Amino acid sequence: MKSQLIIMLLALLSTGTSFSQSDFSQWRGPNRDGTYPGANLLQTWPSGGPQLLWKFDGLGVGYASAAVANERVITVGTLDSISYLFCFDMMGVQLWKTRLSRDFMGVYAGTYSTPVIRGDQGFITTGLGMLYCFNTAKGNVVWSRDLIKEFDGINPLEKGGYLDNLVVDGNLLICAPGGAARNIVALDQATGTVVWESKGTSEVSGYGTPTLADHKGRKYYFYQDETSIIALNIADGSVVWTHPRGWGTYVGSLFFHDGYLFYLTEMSSVLLKLADGSNPPQVAWTQSDFFPLQGDPVLIGNRMYGKSKGKKYLTVDWATGQTIASIPATAMVVTSVAGDGLIYAYDIDGNFSLLKPVESGVETVGSFKIPGGTKYHCSHPVISNGKLIVRHDNSLFVYTISTTDIKIAGK
Repeated sequence: MKSQLIIMLLALLSTGTSFSQSDFSQWRGPNRDGTYPGANLLQTWPSGGPQLLWKFDGLGVGYASAAVANERVITVGTLDSISYLFCFDMMGVQLWKTRLSRDFMGVYAGTYSTPVIRGDQGFITTGLGMLYCFNTAKGNVVWSRDLIKEFDGINPLEKGGYLDNLVVDGNLLICAPGGAARNIVALDQATGTVVWESKGTSEVSGYGTPTLADHKGRKYYFYQDETSIIALNIADGSVVWTHPRGWGTYVGSLFFHDGYLFYLTEMSSVLLKLADGSNPPQVAWTQSDFFPLQGDPVLIGNRMYGKSKGKKYLTVDWATGQTIASIPATAMVVTSVAGDGLIYAYDIDGNFSLLKPVESGVETVGSFKIPGGTKYHCSHPVISNGKLIVRHDNSLFVYTISTTDIKIAGK
């Protein structure tokens, strides 16, 4: 299990917050659930996959996904132990490159977290726990904080780098150093000064990704540490409730939808039904086979889609947790994102499948393989402006998946 967790650590990781879709970007889409807005996407792929619009080689190592906002694509790569921010326009022209600092250079080297973009501000946490605020127009660093030194942050996996996919809300930037006294910290976005600090349960980070959501008129920051699921009051960081989840540092995102919260334990997936106020949540169901560790699931309608513990890709009923259907998976780890009613399944070996939900489960309507690289394919893909954006190892790939773009090109 220990070796499996080390491999799963590769899930890079980099909020239900309302911003303009054009100037806001965060981990796994607007609601942090892997579903991206947009229409008129290709409903099938030609042999060999969609058209490659442009490619950039030279990012260096790392697993950060891309952030796309203001017609710009921003990601992070590590070259000769130093991490850099890279910014491109939508046609692949490099607009700027900014040096950050020395980064984690262990077995899985580089930055894991994905940048958060809000207007002309961007935020990123490196694999050594350095938090940067940068200007998205020119790339200059506005302010920085050391989450480990300044807030006694703790990295939960000795062989891996630091992971913190940041959450923004109003003027707050919420980060999770994972220390006993300052488990979760809210900073002012403009200055980096502390607004509030929370002990949480004083356990180290669970290596998963938090989320932000409104439930019955209250806004919560949902977070997982090494032993618990925690709900914080976004206004002051106070703990509203905790729920035991068993021990473990799991690479998986908390998933909120319509009053329910999905998470992973060491051996199963769990759906919690949230209650009112400070009342603790209740378990709606547990599922021992559905286990989208690292890749994370997607929800379309009342069905959830993602990997099993073995080499199966499952369709699961959201309300009951029962498996509706399964198909053979292309690898042991598969990342899922969705757009225009379709599922984009990207496995750790670089195989991409386009899946169409049907009554009996899913139907494969396209496939291809991302070329090159020597590392695991772990960075989660992004869908934006009719483009499929994939970071793998040293390279960034941008594919055209819009029917409109295809028609214009073909006339």
